[in-house]
Amino acid sequence: MTGRIYEFEGFELSAATRELRRPDGSVCLLPARVFDCVLHLIEQRARAVGRDELIAAVWNQTEVGDNVLAQLLARTRKMLDDGGDEQRVIRTIPGFGYHWVAATRVVEPAPGPHASAEAAEPPVAPDPAAAPARAPRTRRRLGRLLALGIAGATALLGTLLVRQAPPVPVRPAAAESPASVPVAQRPALVLPAIVEPAEGQAWLRLGVMALVAERLAGSGRTTIPSDNSVALTKGRDTASLDAAALADLAESAGANWIVQPRVEAVGPRWRVALTIVHGQAPIRLGVSAESDQVLDAAREAADRLLAGVGEGAPPPAGEVDPALAVVLKQAQAAYLDGKPEAARVILDQAYRRYPESTELAYELGRMEYTTGRFDAAQQRFEALIAAHPGTDDVVLRARALNALCQVHYQRRDFAEVERYARQTIDLLQGRTSGTNELGRAWRELGTLASSQGRYEQSLGDYARARVLLAASGDWLGVTRTDAQVGVLLRRTGRLAESIAVLSRAADRLQAFHEAWHEGVIRSHLAAAWTLLAEPQAALTQEPRMRELDARIEHPGMRASMKLARADVLLDNGRIADAVSLVAPAYRQILDGDDRLNRYFAHALAARAALASGETARAEREAAWAIEHLFDPDEDPRHVALTYLVLVRLQAVHDVAAAQRTAAQLGAFIEAAPAKPVAAYRRLADAALAMARGDAEAARLAFEQAQAAADLVPWDRLRIAEAYVPWLVDRGELDRAAEIVGLLGDVTYRNFDAAVLEVRLYRATRQRSAWQAALDRADALAGERTIDPALRDFPGLR
Repeated sequence: MTGRIYEFEGFELSAATRELRRPDGSVCLLPARVFDCVLHLIEQRARAVGRDELIAAVWNQTEVGDNVLAQLLARTRKMLDDGGDEQRVIRTIPGFGYHWVAATRVVEPAPGPHASAEAAEPPVAPDPAAAPARAPRTRRRLGRLLALGIAGATALLGTLLVRQAPPVPVRPAAAESPASVPVAQRPALVLPAIVEPAEGQAWLRLGVMALVAERLAGSGRTTIPSDNSVALTKGRDTASLDAAALADLAESAGANWIVQPRVEAVGPRWRVALTIVHGQAPIRLGVSAESDQVLDAAREAADRLLAGVGEGAPPPAGEVDPALAVVLKQAQAAYLDGKPEAARVILDQAYRRYPESTELAYELGRMEYTTGRFDAAQQRFEALIAAHPGTDDVVLRARALNALCQVHYQRRDFAEVERYARQTIDLLQGRTSGTNELGRAWRELGTLASSQGRYEQSLGDYARARVLLAASGDWLGVTRTDAQVGVLLRRTGRLAESIAVLSRAADRLQAFHEAWHEGVIRSHLAAAWTLLAEPQAALTQEPRMRELDARIEHPGMRASMKLARADVLLDNGRIADAVSLVAPAYRQILDGDDRLNRYFAHALAARAALASGETARAEREAAWAIEHLFDPDEDPRHVALTYLVLVRLQAVHDVAAAQRTAAQLGAFIEAAPAKPVAAYRRLADAALAMARGDAEAARLAFEQAQAAADLVPWDRLRIAEAYVPWLVDRGELDRAAEIVGLLGDVTYRNFDAAVLEVRLYRATRQRSAWQAALDRADALAGERTIDPALRDFPGLR
């Protein structure tokens, strides 16, 4: 079926290339989930497809909320110009699922070069009398079907990197994962060395590994960066890996062959042996070399290995002071072992002896940056660039430029970030060397564009970065780029896509043993579920976040992880647990003068205080959060809600202060109009109008919020929790019912939404519905309380 072309309503969908040709002739590459959804519905067009079946076909799992599916269908219809009212292509079957109803012509691929004609099916109109297929009784049953391979496979992640709407010219899609790259094109992976004896020479384990990897890469053989190798093998005894474990490791790393170094002291000399223990090169090919200097032996062994596999002449070694070479590798080994401060001390002491070494200066600057000495790092990198104004050492200059990007990003000096990233790109564009650094520069530009609300530009920059990082074998860098794409998708409201991308990135980071980065991505994954108004789904990430919290050593990072966990717990009514996390994290961040996390600490303290009924403290903390809003890249919805909370609290006793805060919120929104938070400005206007007693102004503001673009379920819930009580109090129950109805079935899984139903059914005197909604709210409440008045049904006393 993969070569078929489906023609319908003037569109042409190629199953082989995932391209959709529109009636105007433009071509776009469908996002992965949209493609899977369309293809499954087309192939089953003779019948209606149940929601559970479609979820299984698209996500290859069953535990996906109906809200996620509804968002996907809305996006699919938009790309097919299929309005929700007309439903000319996909028809909703109430209470069951969806049915592909567009007349469809299927063009089969030619069977071969001698085929006489193109096979084609005539247009097929679905049988209107066809009964919907029987829905599976439970998702557990569907899970058993999935195990048998009945559900469709998940599509390539790389298609998500193509611009979505309006359609744009097709770009080559990046590979989804290392496993999707042909084996012959995959890079080499060098394992940590086995050292005999290891006493007093522990640095050789990672130092020799790094040298061999650099030597292979220098010959033109794409090689997995050493930090990737360390992450993938963390906690594993590489000497005891059997064939199956090596194959799994190669698949995780996206490697063709795996090289195992072994270092042995032979009298006063050193022997370094390299063995290809897995791969399509001559299996078990082994070479060795001896020398008085261990690093010389490692270089010679690497050169012999390259010659043995026919990789061409190895690069010239160049003149290197043996003592300096040892220092550099000792420091690199310490850094790879997670000890950047130890590496900095080694380099700082050596720099006094070798002040002319540019490589030493760069590595020292990198360790100064890693240990938070940003001023010293900036001076070091600027001096390096000034000493190399031309192109005598292009890659070193590019590394220094990229390092300056990172320094200035920490300071949120975005103009300098862009300047240095552009210089890196101009320097390396069209060159065969420095591919990894070029990819990092494009990733810096993608992050910059995202922080400034230029989301489509950001996706394009990330796509370029991904291709370059994959080409250099840096799959950890690819995974980090994917994670940033997932965060961007979440912030733009593309939540179903975001959850898919972030889930894969989190799992990959777990394989790389990247505890901090994995924790950050899992917090974003929880936030994506929260924006779907699905707090229980968000809560599924908290146990893993708790495990990672215990493994993170940096105090500031642990504090921010605790705040992220507290955010999830508060959304699920676990107030005491959340408060127990906020308190120590708050102290750590304030005592450590952590500017980047200061806003988040105050904002979470405000949320915790509000949940505990401490409104005065909540107001103070919200005001401090706004005062310490340092990072323009903070989540715009989170920031807008903090402003709104402060406006509402101030409006109770100081309308003038509330007006000033509302003006600040307006300035925040106007500074980045692409950020989807306009509704919160209107909600602030409504709060002020209610404080003044201006009902018409409040109504207008509420309706403007309701009509705002890019609303996600979480936004609609925030609007409803303010608007519905106001409507109920005024007796406007029909409009209140409409607003609650727009929340869909989240009322079954979200406490705030369930309470709104309780309020509505009480006001409309629907006793059985009121009782059912009250029971749901009680089940979801946790430690949250329900207004006692809502428990009293009119006429019961």
